[in-house]
Amino acid sequence: MSSKYKDYEDDGSNGGFFLGFLVGAAVGAVAAILYAPKSGLETRNQLKDLADQQKENLSNQWEHTKEKAADAVNAAREKFDAAAEQTKSAVDGLANKAKGTVDDVNEEANTSVDKFQRRI
Repeated sequence: MSSKYKDYEDDGSNGGFFLGFLVGAAVGAVAAILYAPKSGLETRNQLKDLADQQKENLSNQWEHTKEKAADAVNAAREKFDAAAEQTKSAVDGLANKAKGTVDDVNEEANTSVDKFQRRI
């Protein structure tokens, strides 16, 4: 699959399948109710009950999706914090090494200046 579609690959959660299943079930149920030989009042009540069920199902799916998103944000935050800590440690190590090198060069320069001054 092309890299530009990488973000759209299936992550194994089957969320799209579940949503498609719910929509298909709702359409099938409405079609069955509309073609069933019942009075208008019974049909309207059945449609209202079906709509209430689908509303509850979608609400549950929405809550589940929000929880997964919050979990993903927390996981990303933890990874970012870990990477930031590793970067800080690496930078601190390099800074200490550079400071040591500067100190060594400074000491060598002072020693060379002292030797030069003694010669004069």
